[in-house]
Amino acid sequence: MLPIDEIAKTAQSSGLLESLQTSLEDMKSNISKIVQDRQTNLTKIKKQHQTIYDGLKKLRKRINCQFDKLEKETVKQLNAAECNLKTQIGDLLKELKQKSDRVTGLQKNISDLMNHASQLQTFIGSKKLEEKIESEERYIQSLTEDGRLKQLSLKCAHNELIENLLKNISSFGLISMESSPQTIKIKLRKMKQAQIMSTSVVKESVDHVDDMNAAFSGKVDISTDNMKSQDNAAAWAAYYAQFNSNTQYGQTQQPVQQSQRQALQHPVVQHYSQDWAEYYRQEGMFTKAEKVLQEAAALQAGTGGHQHKQHP
Repeated sequence: MLPIDEIAKTAQSSGLLESLQTSLEDMKSNISKIVQDRQTNLTKIKKQHQTIYDGLKKLRKRINCQFDKLEKETVKQLNAAECNLKTQIGDLLKELKQKSDRVTGLQKNISDLMNHASQLQTFIGSKKLEEKIESEERYIQSLTEDGRLKQLSLKCAHNELIENLLKNISSFGLISMESSPQTIKIKLRKMKQAQIMSTSVVKESVDHVDDMNAAFSGKVDISTDNMKSQDNAAAWAAYYAQFNSNTQYGQTQQPVQQSQRQALQHPVVQHYSQDWAEYYRQEGMFTKAEKVLQEAAALQAGTGGHQHKQHP
């Protein structure tokens, strides 16, 4: 049987502080990886922002070029239409100028007949002037009939598609935020009691245990005849901690749970409260570890350390 003092020394020197240090180093490494990953993500977001911004400017430029082209074509049509209307009115004005000159000439002829011609000359001249005046009147009448006196104007019917574009399109695009699965791998270290109890202590304290390889493969056959004494309580804790730490949890979950239940059912006294408390701490059961120490202290104070206490 291995004395408890030696087990305690082994627990102190088996690497708890080293294990805690390793956990802190892993935590530091994880934080460093996360910071680097987030900084990389920020750089990626900045590049995406620039890409989207450049895309918007390029789209705006394409729209501007297209509308500039359409504007030039429409202005060209506008200028052509204006020129056509101006030509029509200009031609009419030229004709009217000629007609106005002819009317002025006829007015002069009448004035000459009235002031200088004899009665016979006046009669004959009046007939000729009448025919010419009737001809000019027919010309004026024709302007009304052929529509050349209608009001001419310019008009533009805007493209309905463009109108709908202005009404219905409220943005160049929809900006959204999305996430994708993380690419960083976080290393988490779950410390076990085996980091406190050495394998040699376990093997020396537990006599009738089959080969450890068989236990770690999920097949455990423990003879409990030599496990009944109170002196082996810490050995039980060490063995089950070693078993759990060397077992692929995902592959042999059932044997691990069975071993943990066996450890919880084993009797323990106040002399081994420190071992059990440390075991629970490494399992993450801090409340139960504190309870073990409190009950052991109360037991020792009340009975002098001679009563047994079932494992919490």
